[in-house]
Amino acid sequence: MNRADHRSQTPGAPCGRLARILGPSLAIALLGAALLAAPAQGRTTCPLPSNEELQVLALINQQRVANNLAAVALDGRLMESAVRHSEDMRDGCFLSHTGSDGSSKNQRMLDAGYPDPGQEAVGAGQISPSQIVSAWMASTAHRGILLNANARHVGIGHAIGPDLCVLHPYGVAVMPQFWTADFGKDAGAAAAPGACGGGSPECDDGIDNDGDGYFDFGDDVGCDDVSDASETAADLACDDGIDNDGDGLMDAQDPACLHPLLFMEDPPCSDGIDNDGDGLIDHPADPECLDPSQYAEEKAVCGLGFELAFLLPPLMALRARRRRMRGAGRTTL
Repeated sequence: MNRADHRSQTPGAPCGRLARILGPSLAIALLGAALLAAPAQGRTTCPLPSNEELQVLALINQQRVANNLAAVALDGRLMESAVRHSEDMRDGCFLSHTGSDGSSKNQRMLDAGYPDPGQEAVGAGQISPSQIVSAWMASTAHRGILLNANARHVGIGHAIGPDLCVLHPYGVAVMPQFWTADFGKDAGAAAAPGACGGGSPECDDGIDNDGDGYFDFGDDVGCDDVSDASETAADLACDDGIDNDGDGLMDAQDPACLHPLLFMEDPPCSDGIDNDGDGLIDHPADPECLDPSQYAEEKAVCGLGFELAFLLPPLMALRARRRRMRGAGRTTL
């Protein structure tokens, strides 16, 4: 749906509860210097998150985790509905859950392809991610939205206008920054931002989908090419999404995994294998294993502390992957 269709029509009825969050935020906005002028323009149909939107996501999840709730995942379809509504509010300088075309929050989420809409939080005049999340958390109603235990996914929309505007229906001037957080309850996997309902490959979406600190083909070793649908490498213990050694940590979160290609989650001194062929297995049976977390069952090789039989195969695999990446014309480190 073209966002331009929603820009010049009469705003819908306001949500009265939102007035309770506006006081301190509007005071800050009215005291602020004039915002640097920037043209009010629409984002792409399937927007990737801006830095500000990612910061809002992080702050929301910080609040959820602090309240013993699971973090919500960023969903491309909800990004679509949230950005659409923030741009709509910016272009009409209004604050409401009803769009200028009369659309409800549920309609916008469904239009973007999200099957199970949840709640929505909106705001106007806050000039930073911390201000908008603080304003939401200071409101009982919006705190309940951010900390809803049924929420699984979220989309964040942030839109900036060029000038101060008089906010409808409140009749006060605000900094032209508008925020929307659309939450969803669907039990399925989140759609990658930039994909909306279309399922863009994880290896070409600009997102670290598997949380290993790497993203997309050319950086994440789990990606064979840009069309690869998953950043996870099932054949690598440190990139397979499984807690292989049962220590409660998996992949990038496991300190045994310094890099997906270099280590398994089980150190060689506690993996139940005679890695150095001396007939002795693991700590304390193998005297070369000073403790179970040691990464070699034999003495250091050239001071490295790794047995070559353990280290060389993954290094060769890394070299082969990098060759494939260079062959596809992608920059690698």
